[in-house]
Amino acid sequence: MKKRLLTLISVIALGMSLMSCGGGSGNGGSGGSSNSSNPQTLTPWNGLYDGLNTIYLPYANGQITTASVPTIYAKIGDHPSAVAFGMDTGSTGTVVSPEYFIRGTGDTLQGLGSVTYSSSGIVWSGEVWRTKVSLMSSSTEIVAESSVDVLIVSEQTCLDHARDCTPKHSPTGIHFMGIGFNSGTGFTWPASVVSAATNNPFTNLTYAKNVPLSTVRRGWLLTNQGVYLGMSSELTKNFAFVKLEQNPATAGSLIPLWQSAPAAVGVNGVVKQGVSLVDTGVGEMLISPVAANGYPSGNMPLGVSVEVLFPIQSQPQPAYYKFVVTSPSNPGSNPMTPGTVIISEDPSGIVFINTGRNFLQGFNYLYDGVSGYVGYGDNGNGAANLYRAIVPTQ
Repeated sequence: MKKRLLTLISVIALGMSLMSCGGGSGNGGSGGSSNSSNPQTLTPWNGLYDGLNTIYLPYANGQITTASVPTIYAKIGDHPSAVAFGMDTGSTGTVVSPEYFIRGTGDTLQGLGSVTYSSSGIVWSGEVWRTKVSLMSSSTEIVAESSVDVLIVSEQTCLDHARDCTPKHSPTGIHFMGIGFNSGTGFTWPASVVSAATNNPFTNLTYAKNVPLSTVRRGWLLTNQGVYLGMSSELTKNFAFVKLEQNPATAGSLIPLWQSAPAAVGVNGVVKQGVSLVDTGVGEMLISPVAANGYPSGNMPLGVSVEVLFPIQSQPQPAYYKFVVTSPSNPGSNPMTPGTVIISEDPSGIVFINTGRNFLQGFNYLYDGVSGYVGYGDNGNGAANLYRAIVPTQ
C-alpha cells in the first residue's frame, strides 16, 4: 500500500514550526540543531544498552523486497487466529476490518476515528478500541503484547481526485500496522502526535514472554529479515547514531516523543539539509520538490545521481549511501536503489526524503524512543559496500 506522503510532510512541517532555532530544519541548505551539540554527538554513549534484552519478530513473508511490505504475525483483542499484518514505519497505528477483531475483557471504546492515506486517497473510518495486540514470532507463538488504540474500519471513502480508491461500506481484508515515530496524528479528535503514540504496538508493551519486560527498551531495530523490539549492546555494535529533537508537545513528559530524523539530500551533487523517513511501506523513494534540484513533480529521470547523508554533510560522514536512478526492470548492482524515485507535488518547501524499504537492503535501522536516537548499521550485505559508508559512534 502506498502511503500518505502529504500527511507525513504536513506532520513534519508542524513539528518543524514548533522547533526552537530551526533544529534539523529542512529549509534549503540550512541545518544544524537547537541543541548545543552536533546532532550525532551522544552524551554519554558507552553502556547505554548494557543489560537490555530484545524480542525478535521474523517477517512472515521473508526477506524485504521492493515489491511487498514486510509482514509480521499478530492478533487483535481475543481473535483466535494470527494474521500477517503489513508492518509500516511510515505511519502509526493498527487498522483492521471487523473480521480480525474480537472484543476482549477490559477493552474500551475510545470513540469514532479515521485515518487518511493521501497518496492513494483512501480514508478509513470506524470505531477506535483500546485493546490488546498480541505480537508473534510465528503463526502460533505469542512473544509480546501491547495495549493500544486500534481502528476497526466500517467505511472506506475517497479523497477528491484519489489515485487508487473505491468507496466501500463494510470493507474487508484490512490488516495494517503502523509502528513509526512522528508519522501520524492519531485516530480520534483532537489529533496530535501525543495521541498517535498511544496507537503504536511496538512502543506500548505490557507483556514479554521470554525476558523481563523492564529490560526491553521502548523502540525497535529493523533488519532485512525481521524486527527486534528493544535493542541491546550486542545488536548495536558499530552503529552510527543520530540524536533526534524532542517534540515540544512532550516537553517535561516522562515519555518523550521525537521529531523526524535529520538528513541531507544530494541530487546531481547539489546537497540540501532536511529530514528523512525510512519507510517500509513503500518500494519507491519519495522526495519533495525543493530537494529535487529543479526536476518537476513525477518520476525522476533515469541517470540522475542521488545521495543521502545522515544527519548532515560532514567529515567524517556518520552514515551515507548513494545510487543512480534506474529503470525498475533494470535496477543494476546496487541493492539499495529504489524501484522508482517519485518527486511529490508538496508545496511546503521542506527538504524531505522518504527512502522506501530498499534502504534496508544495505542498512539495519533502529529507533530508540527513550533517549531519542535513530541508528544506522551495516546489515552485512556485501553487494551494498560500494554504495554506502558507516562511521560507528563509540
